[in-house]
Amino acid sequence: MFPIRFIRSSSTGRTREIIKFYYDFKSPFTYLALEPALQLEKDYPVQIRFIPRSFHTQQSFGGNLIERNRLHVNKVQYLDLDCQRFAKERGLIIREPKHSFDSRLSLIAGLYADKHQFFHAFASRTFELFFKRQ
Repeated sequence: MFPIRFIRSSSTGRTREIIKFYYDFKSPFTYLALEPALQLEKDYPVQIRFIPRSFHTQQSFGGNLIERNRLHVNKVQYLDLDCQRFAKERGLIIREPKHSFDSRLSLIAGLYADKHQFFHAFASRTFELFFKRQ
């Protein structure tokens, strides 16, 4: 069993559970999960802890495009279709990036934004601009 961590609110005295949210600004699934995660904080006594995690697409999906076997190509295509379907249901635009990006700088900026309590606005805007290719 993993230990469950709690935090006690100083204003209400209620105990809130901490939920870890791993994110990368180039992950469309993180983009889709952000707003529902933020809604959890509003609806339930939980606190979201945002943790940057760089996602390495080449390692996860079988290397460069030329090196991928048919199974990896199919996996990427179906993941993309799922993403597009989930985004369409919520009225979001997700365009595939034209090439692979190193997101370390944006993750560092996310840590800064989280430390200074403006992560929600920063992350929402960063995701929107990235997936609209702006």
